[in-house]
This record gives sequence, C-alpha cells and structure tokens, in this order.
Amino acid sequence: MPRFMSSPRVPLTLSMKNWTVRKLLGVGFAAPLTAILILAGVFFYSLSNIDRHVLSITADNVPGLVLGNSAMQDALRYRVLTMQHIISTDQAEMQEIEAKCAALGEGAAATLKKYEMTIVGDDDRQTFGKITPALEAYQGVAAEVRHLSAESRQAEAIALMKTRGTDAFESYRAAVEALVRYNEQAATGSTTAISTTMAASRTLAGLVAAAALAFSLGAAFIIARTVNTTIRRVSNSLDDTSAQVTSASSQVSGASQSLAEGASEQAASLEETSASIEELASMTKRNAESAEQTKDHALPARITPFV
Repeated sequence: MPRFMSSPRVPLTLSMKNWTVRKLLGVGFAAPLTAILILAGVFFYSLSNIDRHVLSITADNVPGLVLGNSAMQDALRYRVLTMQHIISTDQAEMQEIEAKCAALGEGAAATLKKYEMTIVGDDDRQTFGKITPALEAYQGVAAEVRHLSAESRQAEAIALMKTRGTDAFESYRAAVEALVRYNEQAATGSTTAISTTMAASRTLAGLVAAAALAFSLGAAFIIARTVNTTIRRVSNSLDDTSAQVTSASSQVSGASQSLAEGASEQAASLEETSASIEELASMTKRNAESAEQTKDHALPARITPFV
C-alpha cells in the first residue's frame, strides 16, 4: 500500500528575531498611545506651571504694584498736607488738614494691610516688612511738624520738615519703591517663565511627535517585511505540500489501476475455471449416461445364454 509523504508543519507564529507580529502590532499601537500620554503629561505640567505663574501675577504682583503705587501717592498727599499746614494761619484750616492727614494715615494702614494679605513669598514679606516702620517714623515726624506749626512755630516746623522729615519721607519712599520693584521683577520673571515653559512644551511636543512618527513608521516597515516574508514562506510551503499531495494522488491512482487490473485478471480466471468446471460436469454427465447405456446393453447379454 503506498505511503503518503508527511508535509512540514507551517509555523503559525509570524516572527522576526523573536518578535511576533502581535508584539510588533502592539508596540506599533502602543508607541503613538505612549506619545499621546507623554504629550498629555507635558501639557498638563506646562499648564500647571503657567497657571501657577499667572496666579502669582494676578494675585500677588499686580495687586502689589497697585497697592504700592497707591501707598506712595498717599505718602505724597500726606507730605503736601503737612506743608500746607505749615504755611496756613487759619486754625480751622489746620484742623481740617489734621483730619485729612489722619484719614490718609488710616488709608495707608489699610492699604498696607491689604497688601500683606497678598504676600506668598518670603522675599516679598521681607521687603514689605521695611515699609511699616518707615511709615510710622515718617508719620511721627510729620505729626511733630504739624504740632510746631499749630503753635505758630513755623521756622522750627520748616527746619524739622527739611531735616528729619525729608529723611523719614525718603526712607519710606525707598521702602515702597523697593516693594514696587520687587513686584515688577517678579511679574517679569513669571512672564519669562511662562514664555520659556510654552517654548519648551512646543519643542518637547515636536520631538515626541517626531519620535513617535519615526517609531511607528519603523514598526510598520518591520511588520510589513515580516508579514511578507512569512507569507512567502507559507506560500512556498503550500506549494511543496501541493506537489507532495499531487505525487501521493498519482501513487494512489497507480495503485488503484493495478488493483483494478488484478481484479479483472482474477475475474477472467474465475470465468475460465467456471467454464472448465461446467465442461467437466458435462463430460461427467455424458460418461454417466454412456455407462448407463452400456449397463443396459450388457445386462441382456448376460441373461441370454441361459435361455
């Protein structure tokens, strides 16, 4: 009986250097997804950083600039009112100026209190800490000047105003200007940090996108080459298997034909044997009939001599 040739098993795992197509596809899809997650993280960090700087500008620096300028304007008005008090000779006007100075003093204290509530950094607090003592010193000297003026001691009041009053006012103005410069520099630094963060985010996003694109294209090329190679290998294996199946079919066909010819020869032999048997049976029958006839003829011959 013919034996069929076994065909080599076609590998079901499409691989290239231990990298299966499934893994390659997974990596190919994972790379853009990873890039998207990285970009999301970068943008989240950038937005958080930008939000922090914007909050610093809007909640600290800008209010600091506004309140600092306001405090400086109040100090200038306070100085002007003190000078008006010196040159005034009307007691009612002097009392009105005293009321305005008191109101300005309370307004300056309230302004500094508002500013103190916006402080978030140690440097800002340290700079702010120099203002209150300078303001109190200036207001104290100004009160002495107005007291001398109220007693009609204008010469002493003017001398005090030019010496200690000017020094106290300059100290207060320097403290306020330092606070304003601090807020200006902080706002400028935050603006620069926002611009730097945005530029870095754009650069990093471009690099990550380019890397993800290059990796995806490389993975697609490797996958296509691996699949094509495997398809060719499978096709060649199928061709070999088809040839083996054709050869086996030819062998089966030849064996079937041989069996059919043998069966035909056996059938012819059986027919000849059957014919021979029938001929023998016919000869036997004729012999039996001849023997019977001979017996019939021989019996009268044996009986006749005795008659």
